[in-house]
Amino acid sequence: MFAGLDTVTSALCWILYCLALYPEHQKKCQKEIDLILEKNESLQWTDLCNVPYLKLCMNEAMRLYSPVPIICRSSDKEYDLQGRTFPPDTFLYINIFALHRNPHVWKNPEVFDPLRFSDENSKGRPLNAFIPFSSGIRNCIGQNFAMTEIKTTLAMILHRFELTVSEDKIVTMEDLLTVLVLRSKNGVRVNITPRNHNHILPKRGCLHG
Repeated sequence: MFAGLDTVTSALCWILYCLALYPEHQKKCQKEIDLILEKNESLQWTDLCNVPYLKLCMNEAMRLYSPVPIICRSSDKEYDLQGRTFPPDTFLYINIFALHRNPHVWKNPEVFDPLRFSDENSKGRPLNAFIPFSSGIRNCIGQNFAMTEIKTTLAMILHRFELTVSEDKIVTMEDLLTVLVLRSKNGVRVNITPRNHNHILPKRGCLHG
């Protein structure tokens, strides 16, 4: 229940927050979604492949605000890391939040820049530099389902609403809590305003496969 609910909720929360904080990127996502829903009454399964900029924004938001900021692993053999030897069965903490903001891996890591995930800009980046769903044989088994769920929910929200954040509701590093999933101790507050295009709203807000 935790893996299927809290993590997706956290991811959605932070992605919506980032899009509210950066309206220029929000508008690009809305343009993609509007073009799809102007033609169809509802979001189709194949439509989820036609929102590339939304996918970039999702990745960038999950980089800055990793839904699961820390994971644990037990070493399967002896490892030598930076001159230190760790025997088998060593209990290791992997700080995903810190990895995703590591300036040795990410240029200007505190800047929200979805284009860093474009095919061109992703070339040469270490394979495990971005692991919001963990990595390897123990990565999240529900990753594809979660991404589909998040895309669908974001599309329906962004098609209907404009998102903004009040200056007094901006989340700072001091506000972040890393307890199982990433949270803000004061909550994440996003303002929503209905968009003025009721004539193109779909009749049903569901996904058809």
